[in-house]
Amino acid sequence: MPARRTGDPDRPQAGAESIGNDSDEGGTVVAVTATLKVKEGKEAELERVMKALAEQVLANEPGCEMYRLCRSKQSPQEYVVLERYVDDDALGAHANSDHFKAAIPEMMACCDGPPRILLFDEV
Repeated sequence: MPARRTGDPDRPQAGAESIGNDSDEGGTVVAVTATLKVKEGKEAELERVMKALAEQVLANEPGCEMYRLCRSKQSPQEYVVLERYVDDDALGAHANSDHFKAAIPEMMACCDGPPRILLFDEV
């Protein structure tokens, strides 16, 4: 498997110490949250699908600085994907990637409705 662009998943991501700054590439850093409500009993399947997707994203998308699935402590069927891209072009490349498109049907089969996606510019 190709090396992760951002290093050890337990360490802060590259650039985390400079939140509020533009990326090295000169574009505005884009943050994304995608909140997923998972069908009861589908949690492990969603986690499997998302782990595989995250590996593909981080190995093949140089403009993605973070792609992490997090599970709610208050509601175990609620997850959020935290994403960070160097710019809008990198986000577009992610949305149009073959690995992302291939994962959508498996991901949605686990979910109770569409994800709630919010886009942010770092300030």
